[in-house]
Amino acid sequence: KMKSTAQLNAIIAASASVKSSPKLKRMLEIILALGNYMNSSKRGSVYGFKLQSLDLLLDTKSTDRKMTLLHYIALIVKEKYPELANFFNELHFVDKAAAVSLENVLLDVKELGKGMELIRRECSLHDHAVLKNFLQSSDQQLDKLQKDAKTAEEAFNAVVMYFGESPKTTPPSVFFPVFVRFIKAYKVQL
Repeated sequence: KMKSTAQLNAIIAASASVKSSPKLKRMLEIILALGNYMNSSKRGSVYGFKLQSLDLLLDTKSTDRKMTLLHYIALIVKEKYPELANFFNELHFVDKAAAVSLENVLLDVKELGKGMELIRRECSLHDHAVLKNFLQSSDQQLDKLQKDAKTAEEAFNAVVMYFGESPKTTPPSVFFPVFVRFIKAYKVQL
């Protein structure tokens, strides 16, 4: 239960901070503007990009192969937008959330609920003092855990959809590592 609570809290905090970070939003706008500038001769401007494209910033190199696109972005930010240089400080528990299987945690919470229901039924059939005490002490904990599970699922779905992805095809183990890798690679450029 404690592990589930910590995992749910990591998903809630990471989802909220990624979705509401003004600095991350500006960073992504700069990346989009730069991408549009680089591709301006090929096709018109795009209004967004897949998050997975952040991984390409490391692979895309200058013509002399000495600088990655991410290195160039870090230089632009340092020169023109120094207030954004520490954008990653607004993102909380992203690394912890990246390691969470939300699907498994939600399943565990559901199973706990079923188990409690069985105990409740057993209690109503037979007058078990020990089971009654257990139910009284555990009901509130389960209720809070179920509420946290619902909050985590809603917060995660909201942030994934905010970035134009599908919660069905993009679990936390795919979504959050994109930011973990981006932050890690960006910090190397500083």
